[in-house]
Amino acid sequence: MKLWIFLAVVGARISQTGKFRMGEAGENWRPFSATQIVTTRPPGFDWDARIEMAPALSVFVRDAYAAGEGILGAPWYPTALLPSQGVRWEAVDGEGLVAAVRSPSRYRTVGSELRPSPWEGRFAAYTQVGGMRVPLEGEVAWLQPSGRLSYWRGRIN
Repeated sequence: MKLWIFLAVVGARISQTGKFRMGEAGENWRPFSATQIVTTRPPGFDWDARIEMAPALSVFVRDAYAAGEGILGAPWYPTALLPSQGVRWEAVDGEGLVAAVRSPSRYRTVGSELRPSPWEGRFAAYTQVGGMRVPLEGEVAWLQPSGRLSYWRGRIN
């Protein structure tokens, strides 16, 4: 008989740096730094970012998720991906690493309205943290008929 002891990630504080695309036209990428506080039970997050618009001029951006469906950013706290958490996933190889997450209708701002749009996050550069493999790099994008529109590229510090 084997006895398995399993510890779940119930919360995390994550420091991030990277680039954020300002608008959908052109390659208007700006550097950012952020702190994200996450809970997995119940699922939620608070993303607090500073985006550098020009030297000595930053914009503060806050994004939050609570009391809704889906779990965003879950590869950084992998126990949120267990079937017991209501997540559906499909293995594509024996590696056990999250290569991408997708949503057929995540809301995005277009002009002055919110529109459900296909969305994808990709993850890479895995490392061991607390006995679990987590990605250090990621990129998120809207999936448009014309192709991927990346808007966040970052690294976990």
